[in-house]
Amino acid sequence: MASSRSKPTLLGSARRFIIGPWPIHVLAVWTLVSVMVLVVSYRLVGPPSPLVPQTGSLIVTLAGLVFFGIVGPGFVLLPLMAYQRYRGRFTQRPINSLEYLLSLLVASAIAAALVAIILRIFPTLESLIGVPGIPVSIGRFFFPVWFFNALLAAFLERIRVSSQIAQDALKVVTKQRRMLLDSDERVRGQVATYLHDRVQTDLVSIGLRLRAVIEQSPKEIQDELTASVADIERVRSQEVRRASRHLSPDISRIGLVTALRELADAYRPGMTVSIVIAESIIDRPTSESETTRATAVYRICEQGLLNAAVHGHASECSIMVSEAHDHQVVLELRDNGVGSPHTAPEPGTGMTVISAWVESLRGKWSLTNTGAGMLLTASLPSPKNSNQD
Repeated sequence: MASSRSKPTLLGSARRFIIGPWPIHVLAVWTLVSVMVLVVSYRLVGPPSPLVPQTGSLIVTLAGLVFFGIVGPGFVLLPLMAYQRYRGRFTQRPINSLEYLLSLLVASAIAAALVAIILRIFPTLESLIGVPGIPVSIGRFFFPVWFFNALLAAFLERIRVSSQIAQDALKVVTKQRRMLLDSDERVRGQVATYLHDRVQTDLVSIGLRLRAVIEQSPKEIQDELTASVADIERVRSQEVRRASRHLSPDISRIGLVTALRELADAYRPGMTVSIVIAESIIDRPTSESETTRATAVYRICEQGLLNAAVHGHASECSIMVSEAHDHQVVLELRDNGVGSPHTAPEPGTGMTVISAWVESLRGKWSLTNTGAGMLLTASLPSPKNSNQD
């Protein structure tokens, strides 16, 4: 079964190799044919043991062969190159196999005619290159150019196919990462909404019921119940609300500065976080694409601060958001932690989240050990530039 499947593929590949059509790689084929001609010529007539005895000067012989070895392929390839350019002005239709082979044959005939003209002008060169006639000259030009062009084109086609497969796989991975980020933001939003609406409503209801119980309770436990109600109200108004905003901050409404400040407050007093954001970024008009980039900055800072606190045991951390050329947003998050012995970021959930956000915006990021802590740098291009293919 395996041989029956591979046979048509093998025959198809052989047919494709022989009759094409292949794109003609002029400079590469010129180089390959010239090297072949020079190597064969040197082996035939050059030292130390020439296969063809020479009666004349060896230097003159080699000079003539070098000239035809370098210039000769151009007799075929330059007409082919001119034909490709001339054809491209009138039609974009792909070349077919017959046209491909005919163009090679006609170009080889042109080359043979040019060689015949040169030999008439310089008849002494005929003994150097051994050209018996036009038909053999056409064959000598056609077959090397055809073979090397087909060989090179088939090799480049395999590379192109492999590259296309890799690019398609990369697109799938990028799309899946984008879907992962969207799903993560959607789940965060749902949990935040649940905390804000359902949990807070339930806590308010519990507080009202406890207040009703307080009025009917003995005096000795009223103070304790009142303190419990106050704790519930504090959890509702502060802790639940803060957790909701940390899960899914409404950056389009509260702004990046406020969101980062609330994120930094969560690490006090264990770690002091300073924030500096360029005025041009603060005053930038709010749009969906800019909100997405601001969310990326927030999520990268979220993971960076978490790594600095948990892995780096940092006591100080600084966040600087600036604008570079072409409206790129540059984020620098620096801490004074213990650093990392590894030269490259270790794979983990935090690194995956950072990579996913940066790659979704087609930016770049790095994590380096400064000797006095870690420096996380991310460059996020303008949404207009990141949407270009």
